[in-house]
Amino acid sequence: MQNEPEYLNIAHYASGIKVLGPGERIVVWVQGCKQQCPECVEPAWRPLVPAVMVTIDDFARYALSHPAASGITFSGGEPMLQARGLVSLWLKVKQERPAWTLITFTGYTSEHILAESDPWRVQLMNESDLLIAGPFIESLNDGKGLRGSTNQEFRFKDGAAFSSEEREQIVSGRRNHQFHAGENKLILAGVP
Repeated sequence: MQNEPEYLNIAHYASGIKVLGPGERIVVWVQGCKQQCPECVEPAWRPLVPAVMVTIDDFARYALSHPAASGITFSGGEPMLQARGLVSLWLKVKQERPAWTLITFTGYTSEHILAESDPWRVQLMNESDLLIAGPFIESLNDGKGLRGSTNQEFRFKDGAAFSSEEREQIVSGRRNHQFHAGENKLILAGVP
């Protein structure tokens, strides 16, 4: 008997995004988040309800069909709620595109992830070339870099393949935004 396919519950996805990490990126915004950040950038993606259900194999094929990409960015919703599926997706893609980088945005701190000892969440954190971690707090938004507020940490993986210029842009560069047209919706991508 074959194993049942693993699914991701996705709020939105896009390719060619240039504002959520270096180069052109494939971005996966997952559906569902248990945090209640008052200034949530996309409250419609918080409910823990089915949105677009995609098998990991199908999404890996989609990602690999974009050879010009330089990596994948996971955002949300809350990626840690789907850590197992996202790790599976990343490992499939990384096998075919070893030079790609992974960026994960999460409302959890790295200390919280380590303390709860969920092996999939720890692995997602450790697989990420860059983890941008912590809840968004509007009053701490300095308008710089890829984090939404200064309480959020940048956790670069040892040996992450980001140049010094890319790291500078990630940490303190000018923020940009980009529109992406999806099925029946227009998404503004970028850090608020």
